[in-house]
Amino acid sequence: MHIEDDITIEIPTSLAKQVLEIGLMAAWQGQTVEARTILNGLKSVRPDASAIEIGIAVSYLNEGRVESAIRVLEKAREAFSECDQTRFYLALAYKLSGLESSCQSICQEISANQADEIAVALSQSLQGVPPVYRSSLEVMP
Repeated sequence: MHIEDDITIEIPTSLAKQVLEIGLMAAWQGQTVEARTILNGLKSVRPDASAIEIGIAVSYLNEGRVESAIRVLEKAREAFSECDQTRFYLALAYKLSGLESSCQSICQEISANQADEIAVALSQSLQGVPPVYRSSLEVMP
């Protein structure tokens, strides 16, 4: 039996999102090998999703393999140069590896960009900047 190398598999976006969520949950819950299996499978049919790379990197971080996470995230940063969440996770990995100046540099890029509010807030927390609370986020008395 010969399987063609150029087979294209199409999956609906809703199914891809569900598979991504399963892979991310596995990564966050420490099921790292399973997470990478799921996410690498999804990557083969959806190579244009930065969240897949983030999930793979998180699985490495949960194993304490910071250098592996950095390699994944540096490649993802090149592929998804506009994605502040990818940059944030790279900054986090740099911080965990002791590369504080690299972490701070990326956090400053994210803060200057202001494109993703969540990434900005997270990067500011890595820099030790107190969060800015917007009225819509404040707790009602």
